[in-house]
Amino acid sequence: MGRAAATRLAILVLLGASACSALDEALPEDVDDGFVVDDGKADDFFSLKAKEFVVTSTGRITAEEGATPARVKKLIGLEHTAITWFLNQYLVDKERDGMHPDENADYGGFAAMVKDGAFQDFQITQRNATTWDFKFEQVIAGRKNLMSKLPLNARGEFDVEIGRPTNDEMEHDAEWYRKAPWDGWNPANVAASKKQTLTFAIREETKSTDGWWDYKRLFEDGVLTIDVHFGYDYNVEAAHLADSKALYRWLVDRGFRSPVSSYDKYTRTSGALTRTLDADGRSVKVEVRFFYGRLGTSTDPDTDAGGKLMEKDMLGSLATRDVIVYSGHSGPLYGFSLANWDKTDEGDIDDVELAVAQLARGKYQIVFAEGCNTYMLGGALMNNPNKMGKDIDVITTTSFSVSYSPVEDFLGRLLEIDSQARHRPRTMAQTLEDLDLYSVGEASATMYGIHGIDDNPKLHPYANLENSCKKCSSTSTCGGVGNACVSIGTSGRRCVAACTDDSACGEGYKCKPVASASTSTIYGSYCVPASRTCE
Repeated sequence: MGRAAATRLAILVLLGASACSALDEALPEDVDDGFVVDDGKADDFFSLKAKEFVVTSTGRITAEEGATPARVKKLIGLEHTAITWFLNQYLVDKERDGMHPDENADYGGFAAMVKDGAFQDFQITQRNATTWDFKFEQVIAGRKNLMSKLPLNARGEFDVEIGRPTNDEMEHDAEWYRKAPWDGWNPANVAASKKQTLTFAIREETKSTDGWWDYKRLFEDGVLTIDVHFGYDYNVEAAHLADSKALYRWLVDRGFRSPVSSYDKYTRTSGALTRTLDADGRSVKVEVRFFYGRLGTSTDPDTDAGGKLMEKDMLGSLATRDVIVYSGHSGPLYGFSLANWDKTDEGDIDDVELAVAQLARGKYQIVFAEGCNTYMLGGALMNNPNKMGKDIDVITTTSFSVSYSPVEDFLGRLLEIDSQARHRPRTMAQTLEDLDLYSVGEASATMYGIHGIDDNPKLHPYANLENSCKKCSSTSTCGGVGNACVSIGTSGRRCVAACTDDSACGEGYKCKPVASASTSTIYGSYCVPASRTCE
């Protein structure tokens, strides 16, 4: 496990402040010379730096003679978990330095990860009385050039040496992969009898498109609830203390009212820091609570009692809050490490527990899993019985977490306001753009992505489609944030609504880029007539 230490910068993406990207310096609603750009000049997982791929292979299990179909399927499930573990060990980047370096730092390493739970069994074939083969697909994510980095043969395939734990090991020890020789997997150090070679074919997965968080559902009760949990950090700087203190100051500096006089007086029972947000003319109350371990308190990260309490708090957040943030150490099949694992076995919530946690049924939630290699958790949370692929968006990483201030960056985008103190929703891509920033000297680029984006709104939350093509003299006459007054061909200046793809716009309209005439800069995309005329 590991979460690369991040250099703290003085310049953050702030609530109500200007952002650092050229894309974010202005939007069409801020300028008066917007025009529609001419054509040709301009998975449910979405990322700017990473993309998803599908790998296909055939596994094999051995069962006792006379095994029932249910028994065979159970063993296939166990074997697939094993394949997931060993494939992931090959693909992920490793840590060479720090207090917990990876023993297999020289093995594989392609800045990629397997999505836990994302597989399909195509075909089960019985070879003899005790042997069955099963063909499967597995989703992985990595850099967009992953296929050029893998050692593919002429057929687009690559080989991976997979460990061979026994059926007894896998059935009677749920965490067999954390024991030698399977943990820190390096096939070069393992006897031939304990490993086998699988051949994987790989192809690109269908690409998802940008969208917005579902603010309508987040704000429907007039209150936005946010819980932030900082996992224990073993490094000298103790990031769980430094980062929680930085978040408290960040919130207070941005107008949040604290229930206590200082960070040092804040505890898990202090209640939320609060402020109101002008959401398209509607007042929404924002409540932010945060949790972290502190020695000598009820959440002492070195004790069983402290670990259990932090687990309880995290599970309580997942069951009730709108937005849940975890920031700390993580890794493949590790989940959230809330307590000091060198001192206690309590205080960790792994992917298996998250897959069955009591998430809020029928309630839209955002989970930000901020740590190293949290991509696997996306599938666990998306496929949770209380979600079943709906009502949740999950932000994860496919490499080391080296963002400067990820929690503040995320909240800054989620709650951003404009120069008139109005809430200004930004697209998910703009959130990822901030999170993907990393220091020049880092060995691995952070690659954040969002699971669940395909059913998110593609029309701006505050857009007014009913004003489409209405004559206008300024953006204010079109409805404010999410709308713009731009030039459309020979029709003159007309109202348009912000979008991310054509599905947002309705019949006869397309989602087209809009630029400033004075700067020739594209600021966003808006719904305009497909004919490019409003007449």
